[in-house]
Amino acid sequence: MRVLFTTLLLSQSRTAFSAPCTTESTVGSCCTEMTGTWATCLSNCNSKGKDLACPSDLNDSNDIIAECGFGWIGPNDINTENTFQCATEVAPYTHWADQEPNDANGNEDCAKNGNANTDGFWNDENCDGTNACICKDKPEPPETFSGCSKQGSGTWDQCKANCEADCATCTTEGTGNWEDCMQKCNDKDLILACPSDSMHNTAISNECGQGWIGVNDRLNEGDYMCNGEAVSFTPWWTNEPSGANEDCVETYAANTYNGRWNDVPCSSERNCICAPAPGDAGSCFHASGAATLESGASKKMSELSLGDVVQ
Repeated sequence: MRVLFTTLLLSQSRTAFSAPCTTESTVGSCCTEMTGTWATCLSNCNSKGKDLACPSDLNDSNDIIAECGFGWIGPNDINTENTFQCATEVAPYTHWADQEPNDANGNEDCAKNGNANTDGFWNDENCDGTNACICKDKPEPPETFSGCSKQGSGTWDQCKANCEADCATCTTEGTGNWEDCMQKCNDKDLILACPSDSMHNTAISNECGQGWIGVNDRLNEGDYMCNGEAVSFTPWWTNEPSGANEDCVETYAANTYNGRWNDVPCSSERNCICAPAPGDAGSCFHASGAATLESGASKKMSELSLGDVVQ
């Protein structure tokens, strides 16, 4: 039975590899878009209006192998070890091989949907490895209930103020090097964004994508500051910060490295991500990062997963 299953999947997948993704690819079917690292594959899929495939159940997982073969799929635990996500949502289904995921050498955070010897069971692998890119249509966003929302915590008066607040998470103000962007933000009476915790960072990366934030160690190597204050929250990407002449920080978009940070030479050009300082009037976040968001004031905030907790 094992040989028959594997042979069937491989024979069906050979044809699929000859049909790369297009924006008109059949809805509900997977497609392959070249090869690359997990992040490259995510970008390749996004360029076709798709995501890395995120199997919803065993039948879906097997159908993806039958149609598109073996390669990178969406589930990853880049943000939190052993919490596998697709895009910004918890993966709805996993199909791990025996003793997987094992995070070998502490550096396997991305899922591959097996190989010819695993009967369709998955393995976690180093995200920098090269595999086929298996793409599928982005899921429809879930319907949201707009009748009420949780707006932080506090006394009755504080909660009333939170509910009435007309606040903003972030805005992009063109492009430039780090100093250019700082000036562009200042010209709008804003600062380069200072994400204060995981929820705040997720909101910024969801809403404003990749670009400069205010975090930097220009004064003292390794001592990161933002808007004149020491930084305690630092969600670095793997092997970052890498130092040498890279004293300013960018955040990645939520769908690329899940909003993690990277240090970059300050002279590089990036999008300018501006925001009110946490705690300032007009900010959706207190200094601790707790949301003060008015219902509907920030479209992207309604898309945060249930796992994001207001602190």
